[in-house]
Amino acid sequence: MKGKTVNKQTKSRLEQCAFDLSSIVMKWYKTKCANEKNFGSLSLYSQFLRSSTSIGANLAEAKASRSDADYKSKICIALSEANEARYWLELLFENDEITEQTADEMDELLSMAVSMLFATKNKVETKING
Repeated sequence: MKGKTVNKQTKSRLEQCAFDLSSIVMKWYKTKCANEKNFGSLSLYSQFLRSSTSIGANLAEAKASRSDADYKSKICIALSEANEARYWLELLFENDEITEQTADEMDELLSMAVSMLFATKNKVETKING
């Protein structure tokens, strides 16, 4: 692979936001898991990793949707994953597993993603319903 970017296509603002969130969470996850031996903590970290990276994965799937209804479904799944990620972020922060600075950065990206996902969902619903 040449360079760091595999997919050279231009990302939308929403896709870039989800990608940035995934990158930050992955870096945090690697750091936290490096010396963690507690299975319970590792499980919580993994839940947060899965839900936060699933946002971007569902957006990628939405690009290949076969219909507006399929597209809306993928957007709704991404929105659900964003809400789940917010839950894990709050839980991890309240239990001192994430620094305030990192939590704020993640929360800002999650808030932006949720806002854009809602707008996208509403736009597609309008298109579907005429």
